[in-house]
Amino acid sequence: MNIRTSIGKSGNAAVEFALISPIFITLLMGTVDYGLEIYYDAQLHGAVRAGAQYATGTGEAANYTGITAAIQGNSSLAGLVVPTPVSSCLCANGGTVACTGGTCTDGSKVGTYLTVSATYTYTSFLTFFSSAPRTLSASVTVRTS
Repeated sequence: MNIRTSIGKSGNAAVEFALISPIFITLLMGTVDYGLEIYYDAQLHGAVRAGAQYATGTGEAANYTGITAAIQGNSSLAGLVVPTPVSSCLCANGGTVACTGGTCTDGSKVGTYLTVSATYTYTSFLTFFSSAPRTLSASVTVRTS
């Protein structure tokens, strides 16, 4: 090894690491933050599906307390907002009819549908990039009869 070529280069790796590491750490933290948001969104969708499954599996589509309990019981998200599920009646051709005494113009049977939804406000731990919280939402519509 030539002594002349190694003189003055002993700290190059440390300087390069000091220059690159903030960029690398920022990218890593952004990836973790985005991954958490995707995880919370998937957990929210799974919880809403569980609420819809409760409504169809038990035959208690009007049991809003049970549906809400099923949604909240299948999620560990604190601050989950579950609005009252919405019931609607539709014909096979897509037309909306009254749920009581409604008849379809094409002669098909009126179908009752229930829309279950929930929202969650995700706040990033990277407040220096984005201080505004993002609202995650999920909605599932199932036929109950």
